[in-house]
Amino acid sequence: VITVTDIWRDKLLKRVNHGIKCTTILNVPDEDIFKLSLARKPRPENGCNLFYHGSFEEHFGVDTLIKAMVLVRKQIPNVKLNLYGGGRLYEPMMNLSKELGLDDCVHFNGGVPFFELPEILKKADIGVVPTKASVFSDEALSMKSLEYMTLGIPIVISKTTAHNYYYNDS
Repeated sequence: VITVTDIWRDKLLKRVNHGIKCTTILNVPDEDIFKLSLARKPRPENGCNLFYHGSFEEHFGVDTLIKAMVLVRKQIPNVKLNLYGGGRLYEPMMNLSKELGLDDCVHFNGGVPFFELPEILKKADIGVVPTKASVFSDEALSMKSLEYMTLGIPIVISKTTAHNYYYNDS
């Protein structure tokens, strides 16, 4: 049996401990596309560029991220949140941003081809992974986090069960 997290492997072994072999193979970024870039340099003197890329669905927490920007922009002058992706909640998230008066700091860029992401993400000072701890996503490891780290981009990430399992505060 192959699982994608050690958490799920451990649960499977507890439920079906009949001598089965169970291996974890993490879903990881494609190394031919996502490479550490020495050209990427944070530019905090020009403000701070936060990035989120991926689906706009409830369990990914984009709404939480947008709501947090009201407080973040009070603390960080010239902060920008760059959102890339699409999904069922894309338009409602645009409306939420507008309702909160965030047009000056939250930028919706739509979807882009996967292979273009590394070049786009070079502009990120911080990648944000606001995953909600829902039944669907609490034990899933975010691919976004691995992509940001592979590119050498620091992350701010939710404390879900999976994220706590694989990452510490450093």
